[in-house]
Amino acid sequence: MTKFGWLVGRVTTVCFIYNISVKLFLINLLAVVVLAAAFAGWQTSRAVRQAARLDFSGAAQAVRLARPVPALLNALTLDQVPDLAWWNAQLAAAEPVLAAADQAVTNWQQSLVGSAVAEAQSNPGPATSAEKTSQVPPADLSAAVQQLRQAQQRYQQTLLVRQLVPQNQANLPLVMAELLTVFLDDHAVIVALQNNQELRATGGFMGSYARLDLDQGKLADLKLQDIYQPAGQVTSPRPAPPGVAEYLSGGQGLRLQDSNWHPDFPSAAPVILELFAAGNETGINTLVAVNLSLIEQLLELVGELYLPDFGITVTSDNLAAVARADRDRFFPGSHQKPHFLSVLANQLKFKLAELPMDQRPALQERLTKALTTKDLQVYSGDTRLQRLAQDFHADGAIIADACSQHWRRLESSQPPPDSDCATAGYHLYLVESNVGVNKANRGVQRQVAIDVSAPAQLVVTILFANSNPNILQPATNSRPAERGDYINYQRLLAPSTARVAAITVDGHPLDSWNETELSTSQAGRLKQIGWLVPVPAGQTATVQVTLEPGQIAQSIKQLLITKQPGLTPTPYTITTGGGSQSFSLVQDTAVSLLQ
Repeated sequence: MTKFGWLVGRVTTVCFIYNISVKLFLINLLAVVVLAAAFAGWQTSRAVRQAARLDFSGAAQAVRLARPVPALLNALTLDQVPDLAWWNAQLAAAEPVLAAADQAVTNWQQSLVGSAVAEAQSNPGPATSAEKTSQVPPADLSAAVQQLRQAQQRYQQTLLVRQLVPQNQANLPLVMAELLTVFLDDHAVIVALQNNQELRATGGFMGSYARLDLDQGKLADLKLQDIYQPAGQVTSPRPAPPGVAEYLSGGQGLRLQDSNWHPDFPSAAPVILELFAAGNETGINTLVAVNLSLIEQLLELVGELYLPDFGITVTSDNLAAVARADRDRFFPGSHQKPHFLSVLANQLKFKLAELPMDQRPALQERLTKALTTKDLQVYSGDTRLQRLAQDFHADGAIIADACSQHWRRLESSQPPPDSDCATAGYHLYLVESNVGVNKANRGVQRQVAIDVSAPAQLVVTILFANSNPNILQPATNSRPAERGDYINYQRLLAPSTARVAAITVDGHPLDSWNETELSTSQAGRLKQIGWLVPVPAGQTATVQVTLEPGQIAQSIKQLLITKQPGLTPTPYTITTGGGSQSFSLVQDTAVSLLQ
């Protein structure tokens, strides 16, 4: 594999976290031009060096070219680039030259500069007179080499950015201008791999994770591990919240593997990182949640992966089955699963690095879509990075403010006037959590109907269909059979003024349910209503929640429906006094009820 292919693969994991912007490669184009010119200057001086044994003209030219690099990198703004397509074309045209320039500059740094400076200092004479030596003082030469090295790094980042970032997001460069400085800082990152076949509030069960240590934007260390390794070292878990306390904790409090319970990712992430730290994963300032469904989509793109160490071929269809943790046989210190994950990650990295150019737009589309569907979520203690995540709604935050720009730009039709948005918008969020400790969610579908036609009521109906067989995994000597029943702890989040009039499951009224006030990172306080919904394998279940919304139903002109991370597209039907409308919920959706 070429050096460039290796580098692209190496940086791909980092770019999945930071989603570097178009701004970066536009800025770096000047560095690209500088490198090309430096390479040209080096070539033109080659004959002179050969004839004179020592000549500083090539190095002097590189110094003159390199000196303005930092200023040029910081000076260019989008206001000076009216035609993005033209700049992309120039970058594409420069790639063949710069592929050679990259190696040439490296060779120049290692051989020409070192030998020239050494000879100038150790063998002064007619060919290396003080006059010639002064043309390239060692201090200036060292600074030039450092500047060119920085330009090389940014150029290499540029190539990957152009491949990964979609060009049709007009606001992307403006919002992400600060990302360059953030990216070049040191970061310690946990990437939580969430299996959404076992659905949890932020996407899925956290069975595995990767720790990435970044040094000046470069990946210095990568470690993949099973979640039970640090979880087994936590001696003082947090108190378990409702739902976890009854169905998951076993009286042991909130454990690391279940800590992504809060449906607001910026609220869940600090708890997750705190428990990671208690499990001796310290110094982490950034958490990224990646759902299994995103990895499956990448496998659909690159094709099957053969893992010779294990003698298996991994595809998008069997990934979950071959990668899942055997919880009963796991023990702290086991290296089998981390080894599997490392081999899988390396194979996927190589395939992505070798992806043909005509397939790069499809990769861009999948990564961009992962942000809107929340299959990729970012939280950081670095306020700059967190602000960027918020700007793109990549932080998985619950936003219930109808007046926010997030909802205003998602309105489907005839939005209410700005002065009415606070009272006319009504937020609803359905959150499922699989507490059956199985991977039943692949075989579970649901449909949602919301009726706001009654004068003072809002009725939410959910139809679950479980197509799983009775047995998902047969029994072994070490564990019992895994059943296909879906045991769902269902939650409904609504404005704090809402009152629950009734909840029924298959027509039978519930005598009680859990009802609490939920604090979120941006939405303030919401009412959280939770109850258990078992859906046996091969059967259906119908849930109906009747709310008194706390305002006259006819005054609700807009429903703000939040989409749960990890959930497959869900059919919704909204009924009003004037009719009904249907859609598939694939991202947060604001539905206008005005006819």
